[in-house]
Order: sequence, then structure tokens, then C-alpha cells
Amino acid sequence: MRSIFIALCWLSATVLHAQTWTWQNPLPHGNSSNDIRFIDANKGIYVAYSGYIALTSNGGQTWSQVTTTFDADLFGVQFIDDTTGFICGSDGFVAKTTNGGTTWQPLTVTGTTDLYGISFVSSTVGYVSGPGGNIFKTTDGGTSWTQVGIAAPVGTTAIWELAFSSATTGIAIGASGRVFRTTDGGTSWTLTTIGTALFYSSYFEGSKGYIVGGASSIQYTTDGGITWTPQTAPVTGRTLRGVAFGDANNGVIVGLGGTIFRTTNGGTTWIDATPSPSVGDLYWVSFATPTTVCAVGLGGTVLRSTDAGATWTNQTISATTSAQTLFGVDFIDTTLGVAVGSTGRIVRTTNAGTTWDSIASPVTNLLYDVKALNDDNLIAIGTLGTTIRSTDKGATWATGGAAGTGTLYAIARVSDLTALVSASNGTVFRTTNSGATWSPLGSLGTMALWDIQMLDANIGYTVGGTASVFFTTNGGANWTARNTGITAGTILYSVQFLNQTVGYVAGTSGRIFKTTNGGTSWTLLTSGTTATLRKIYMQDENIGLVVGASGTILRTDDGGTTWRRLQTYCQNELQDLKVFSGMTGYVVGARGSILKTTNAMLSAAERELHVPKGFALEQNYPNPFNPTTVIRYQLPAASAVKLEVYDVLGRKVATLVNARQSAGVHEATFNAMNLSSGIYFYRLQTGEFVATKKMLLVK
Repeated sequence: MRSIFIALCWLSATVLHAQTWTWQNPLPHGNSSNDIRFIDANKGIYVAYSGYIALTSNGGQTWSQVTTTFDADLFGVQFIDDTTGFICGSDGFVAKTTNGGTTWQPLTVTGTTDLYGISFVSSTVGYVSGPGGNIFKTTDGGTSWTQVGIAAPVGTTAIWELAFSSATTGIAIGASGRVFRTTDGGTSWTLTTIGTALFYSSYFEGSKGYIVGGASSIQYTTDGGITWTPQTAPVTGRTLRGVAFGDANNGVIVGLGGTIFRTTNGGTTWIDATPSPSVGDLYWVSFATPTTVCAVGLGGTVLRSTDAGATWTNQTISATTSAQTLFGVDFIDTTLGVAVGSTGRIVRTTNAGTTWDSIASPVTNLLYDVKALNDDNLIAIGTLGTTIRSTDKGATWATGGAAGTGTLYAIARVSDLTALVSASNGTVFRTTNSGATWSPLGSLGTMALWDIQMLDANIGYTVGGTASVFFTTNGGANWTARNTGITAGTILYSVQFLNQTVGYVAGTSGRIFKTTNGGTSWTLLTSGTTATLRKIYMQDENIGLVVGASGTILRTDDGGTTWRRLQTYCQNELQDLKVFSGMTGYVVGARGSILKTTNAMLSAAERELHVPKGFALEQNYPNPFNPTTVIRYQLPAASAVKLEVYDVLGRKVATLVNARQSAGVHEATFNAMNLSSGIYFYRLQTGEFVATKKMLLVK
């Protein structure tokens, strides 16, 4: 049997599903994908952080996201047959599907340890593993579990992977070259030590198998793991994370740094097939056929090969690299927006985020913030006093006047010409000519001032390190400290005042503070998280959002008294938030993350008012398209939804949605990267309602 896995770990939390956030960059998503498995030549699944699951029905040509009700970080997946499968993840999470992955039922496992490895030998008998030598076994399909862990002293090692060839016989691998073998269903284990490498992954077909790990270690067995023979890697010093075979001859190993090794003779020799430039870390690989193979990894990377790994197509669409973080975002209007980030990266959309394009930047310095001063002019700021300007809606950029030599963190717009910038070393700068020149307004100390807000030309606030809050009544010429009640040591990253009395600040350790007297005193609110919070936005005295580390988006409907975590399907740190029209919102963050919602600030009552009156399928946009397009549809009530794409011969080429969804307006992104130009049809079916529309792919 095949047992596949790769491991990492994050946080699981209770989530709110009423507000929907969808990925816009990268596509299909930006989470690290940890495990992939093909069930047959067409059906496949991969799992990722933050509860992200994707299915394919065409051999990996296209993938569709599964709507889930959990945000556990998912580390392993295995299917017993076409319909029955299991996944495992953070904090002891295990779930089961009996309909091919469309829906998942969480199971209960004793303990809260992260679960890295998973191996089921039937629909009833299976094993999961994690740190500290923890191995749990079920004999009733996951209803109950018994610990069968490896005894001390070697039991302290993490068990990264399990592979069972029968209900009783299997291996477990971990650190320091340790390979454990059991022939009695985990009651006892025999240890074999092979070198010192940390072994991450295994692949078995009957008694033949492979394990791979650090230092380019490749080990081969023909007797079910009793003895092992080393194989020679084509490149030394690589960390190998996944291995799979399509048949007796064709195999692929993937690893960190985009490493890909392949064999065409059953592992006798391995060839270096690593793509150039690097695609980033790869964590697992799986064959759909003897020649069709997909690999997944860092930042949502999905690679596909149709020649057994000789050449690869990157299916991920992104205006950024996985190493780049977007720190700031702003929109001129509902369709035109700009985001900026590390290495001077500038990305721009002219169609409300359907596509984002990389824009030439005049600098390579990190850019922290961007603001539209009017319908044409934007400014962006960053390290080493860098300022850049655009006078054509962000299409082109040029350097502006330098604002000192320190780091510039945030921009507060005052007028079409005037803006203030908060910076390192307690400095505030001002421009009165759209960023052509900048003047310092004095220093408030040595702390970094991470955010700044101006209520009008005179009244404003800036916040930063060491619990710093400052207030001005003369346009920044003078500042007064107003931090009574702010917990000592808190770094404040964001400030927003609704008026001259009610305001909020957010920062480290999940801390949110509120004032109702203009900042004279502050009260600590209960956020329910310890994640660093980077940006807060309050629409009014009741409804607000705050974003931060680990894909955190919190919402309040009662002025901050209570906060609820929203489902984002995002693991990455979120840095900035832009909301307008009370409906549309965007967040940006690490690994080029851009997410969008179209019901950002609606209250529960308002969401009811915005429930569509009937079913509808809209025309895709853009159309014609290349290679992605967005399909919108609306549901008047919670419904089972199927959205599929067909070619002109009536062959299904993609399943975009196959899940039960709530009432409201929904979007699905279709990626036709691997399809040829031509006419395609998309079909929505929910209950008795069926609608079909035509779209044109032009490459």
C-alpha cells in the first residue's frame, strides 16, 4: 500500500463562517501544502495549513477547494478507496470522509499532540503518529483510539511517518536515523538505526519500500523494512521530504530548495531534475499514472509533470514570490488597487482583484505602506527613507524625495497634497507636495512609530514600541503622550480613532485597547488570541476587524467587547487591511498573500437583508480570459452546490465547487493554465436549479 506524509505545525482555533474570504494571490492559495495523494488516474487530493483541502478530478490539471468547518493545520492524508479517506493535523486533529473528500467528519483522538503521520490498512484499522513517540491505533474506523507508542528511551523522538503493509506489520521513522518496525500491530517495536539523518517520508509497495530524509539520504528495502540498502543521491546535502513511484521504474523524490530527483530504473540511479529557477521548498509528491505526477510545497506551490518528472509545469499563479511579504495595500476606487512589500515589490489590480500584475519598481528596498492621495496620485514608503510616487493610478512609479535615512512605516493622508509619515527613531515626516519633498516634525524618542492616523489637518495619533501612544492637535508640530492603561512592553502596530473620543490600538500578544476619552486612558479588551495583531479597522462603534499573525482575522459586532475568529484558510501573517463601501475588504501579508471579502462589515441583520431573492449564475469576468477568470453566483438559501466546467465536446475538465454553501453571493476562480484555447461552458446545479454559460479562453 502507499502511505504518504509530510509534517509541520501551527494553531487550530474556533472560527466564524458567516464572512467569506477568498484567495486572490497566489492562486489557488498561499498556504504551504503538506501532503498529496492520487486515488486513481483522475482523482486526487492535497491538504495544507489552516484547513485547506483541494480536490482534482482530471489528474491534477485543475484543483477545487473543499469548504470545511475547521482550520486545523493538515499534515497527512490517505485514502483506502474512491470514497473513504482520512486526514490528520495539529492538536490531535483527525477527520474522515466517506464521499471522496467532499465533506469531512472530525474524529476524536486521545491527547492534543500534533499528528504528523497517518497510515490506514483498511476502512477500520489505522494509525496516526506525532512527537514524543506517540502512535495511536484505531480498529473501528476512527471512532476510538488506543495509544501504542514506542517505549523510552527512544520514544522521545518524533514519528514523522508511518507505513503499514498489513494490520500488524509496519514501520515508523523519525530523527537520528531511527527506523522502527512492528509485526504485532504496534504492541512492540524493533529499532534499526541507519546513520544520523532525520527521516521524513516513506513509500511502500508490498515488501519493497523507500525512506528519505536529511543529508540526501535514500534507503531501500525489499523485505518490508527488516534490512535497508543506501542508494546514491545525485546531489549531496539536500533535505528530502517526499518520495513516490508511478510504477516499478519511474520514481520521484522532492525536498527543500525545490529539490527534485528522479529515477527511471527503480532507484538504481537517481537523476537531478531540480527546476531552475527554484520553485521553493517541496514537501510531498504523488503519481496519478506511471508518467503523470504532482508535487506540492511552500506557499501553495503545485507542480505537475506528464513525463515522470523530467519536466515540470508550475500551476501556481502569483504576482509575487513565496519569499515576498506584502505590507501595505490601498485602493483608489472599487476596482483599482495597489499593494507593496519586500524587495520593492509593487502589484496592481484594475479589476477588483480578479488579477494582480507585478509593476516595475524604481527601488529594491522594502516598502511598508502605500496610500492614494487622490484619483491619480499615490505614494509608497519604506526602509532607508525611501519614498516613491505615481501620478497615473499606480501604472508607473518614480522615486520621491527622501524622508531621512531611517525606516518609514505608515502614511496618514491629510489632503490631495499633504500626508504625514511615521518612522523609526520616533520621527514623523510631512509632505505638502504629494511626496516630492519631506520635512521632519521632530523626534518623539527612540522607538519605532508603526502607525499614524490623522482625523483632520490638525488632530492625529501615532503609536509604536514600548506602549507608545502620542496625540497632536497642531498637525504634528507637537505631540503629547497618551498611554495610560497600555500594558508595559506592548508594541502597538495599529491605531484607529472613530472620532476625537473613541479609538482603538492593537499590537503584540493579541492585545487590543479601547479609549472612550480621546486616549486619556485605555482599557484592555479580550481578543481571544495571543497572535501579534498588525492592523485594526473599525467601521463604527460596533463593527470592526483586526488582522495579524497565523492568518488571524478577528471580528467584533459590539465595539470590541467580544471578538470572533473568522475562517480565512490562510496560515500566513497578515499585515494590512483595506475596507470600503461597508462590503468589500482586502488583506495582504506574507508570501504575497492577498485575500478578499465582499461582506466585510455587514452585521448579521444586514447580511439577512443582502440574501439574494433567487438563484443566479453570472457571466464570468474577465471574458475572454487567460488563464484565470472568476465565476459569481448567488443562493437564496443554504444549498448543495456543484459548479463544473466542460469543453465543447461535453467532457468535464474541472469541478470548481462540490459542497454545501450558505445563502449569499459566492465566487469561484477557474484556472485554465493547462487547457488549450477555445470555448468552455460552466454549469451551476443546486437542487432543481441548473444554469449554464459560455466563456472563451484565449492564450
